[in-house]
Amino acid sequence: MKVPFRWLTGLLAGTAVLAIILILSGIFDPQPVGEMVWERPLTLQTIPAQSHQIVWLDAVPDGAFSLRLTAAPQSGETDIAYGLALGNDDDFLAITVSPLGYAAVEERHSSFITRHFAFQPWPHVRPDQNEIWLDVEGERLTVRINREALWQGEAEGTGEIGLMMESWGKTAVVNFQSIQLFVEQDPD
Repeated sequence: MKVPFRWLTGLLAGTAVLAIILILSGIFDPQPVGEMVWERPLTLQTIPAQSHQIVWLDAVPDGAFSLRLTAAPQSGETDIAYGLALGNDDDFLAITVSPLGYAAVEERHSSFITRHFAFQPWPHVRPDQNEIWLDVEGERLTVRINREALWQGEAEGTGEIGLMMESWGKTAVVNFQSIQLFVEQDPD
């Protein structure tokens, strides 16, 4: 039996329209782990010239969770890195971006650094606002920058949640806009 060309064209057009609607609806987009338990507005942070600092915010929750940080460089030096940190002053995981288009995922310890994704150019880092998204499920971590997968692997995700800032040149100001915490709820 021969299928009329009009039917085949209509079927293909309908399939294409349905696919476009589903993609635009976000049905295929990644979802955070669990439910949002808090969202905090943040403030401008000044990074002194040639320095590194972390502002600790809260304890890392038990179980699986997601963090989404939104921030943008405000003024000053562009040779900087900013982002999320998990841990404490001596041992921490840092997920950072730079307005120059770089990203990194590193574990920093008092005596060594493990570079999971060495500081390097990555096409999804923007010169203005960026979203850093971290999913933690046990020791399995997934990092996204602006909703695009950057790195997946095993690392320590305990301690405290912090804002990481570093300048290799002059003083800079970063507008840390907000952070959201999603936690997988116990079914009990």
